[in-house]
Amino acid sequence: MLLLDRFVVGRFLGSFVLLFGILFLLAVSLDVILQIDEFVDAAKRAMETGRYETLAGAISMAVLNFHGPRFFQFYGFMLGLTSVAAMGFTLASMVKHRELVALMSAGVGLVRVGLAIILGAFALNLLGLVNSEVLVPRLAPLLLREHNSILAAGVREYEVPLTRDAANALLRASSFDPKQGRLRGVLIIRRDEAGRASERITAAAATYEEDARGWRLEGGESIVIRAGDEPVATGDRAMQERRAAEFFESDLSPKTLLVRRSAQYSQMLSLAEIAALRQGSGPEADVLARAYYGRFAQIAVNLLILVIALPCFLLREPRPLLGSSVQAAVIAVPGILGSIAIMTIEVPGLPPALSTFLPAAILLPVAVARLVWLRT
Repeated sequence: MLLLDRFVVGRFLGSFVLLFGILFLLAVSLDVILQIDEFVDAAKRAMETGRYETLAGAISMAVLNFHGPRFFQFYGFMLGLTSVAAMGFTLASMVKHRELVALMSAGVGLVRVGLAIILGAFALNLLGLVNSEVLVPRLAPLLLREHNSILAAGVREYEVPLTRDAANALLRASSFDPKQGRLRGVLIIRRDEAGRASERITAAAATYEEDARGWRLEGGESIVIRAGDEPVATGDRAMQERRAAEFFESDLSPKTLLVRRSAQYSQMLSLAEIAALRQGSGPEADVLARAYYGRFAQIAVNLLILVIALPCFLLREPRPLLGSSVQAAVIAVPGILGSIAIMTIEVPGLPPALSTFLPAAILLPVAVARLVWLRT
């Protein structure tokens, strides 16, 4: 029986690799066609700096630089749908060549074939978990780039609007460099329990220190706006309390600022990084919680959708498979996309730990029923 299992798993994995490669190349080709001007401009800028000698070589390197890291992100996005498609191609070939009939004639039930495919899909999902834990977090700065940053080393600097931290303070910066974790043109406003400004801190620049969990200020100056419940006199500036400010303790780390700017960034962090950021109480807490539990819920959804679609191709007798293909597509595409939508949005009345597993809880009885009713 191990020979049969290796045969089915090998066919399934081979179909997956072929389909995934075709889909990725198609996605890259479409993006390059639609954004060809951006790639050409980036290539010309690189040639002006002497990085490349020919335009064709520069464009090729621009495409590789921009879409190469996206191969691993694309794997996470398309794993579920590609697994269902690979299952369909594998079983369709076995139906066409009467291999399933031969197996049943030898006393092997179709469930055994289905279990081999589920085992292969489980291995692919474990590989996806390793991919999201090891590779994607290291490539996150490259994955966040837009087309105007092709051939750049990471995300371009951007302005940070007034952002609240866990201590109810507000931070603003005219420029933030995610690669170096450095702010420029820093403005910090501390507030009391009533939300009134109590202290104003300015600094030319600031660098985040992970160990101290705060920003080391350069040229920082603090102005106390209120003393207790009474405002400091403002008619005479000399009466305001001014002092040097060297450090600002805050949970607004560079990674937190990136999460606030792009919810997609939370999907690129490892579980350990997400757990560390969840210690804060900012508005990104629920986003991070859904990203944390969604890492496991997505595996469950991928496998359950595969199980639900299996009976479309596990057939006891050969027949035209166009209807089976359409049925599997109707099951897989809305099922996976709908599950992702539910896992990434806030469900009223449910904590993130439960809402992310809600699609899996709905799909589980359907998958069990499909297997029970399967004629093998």
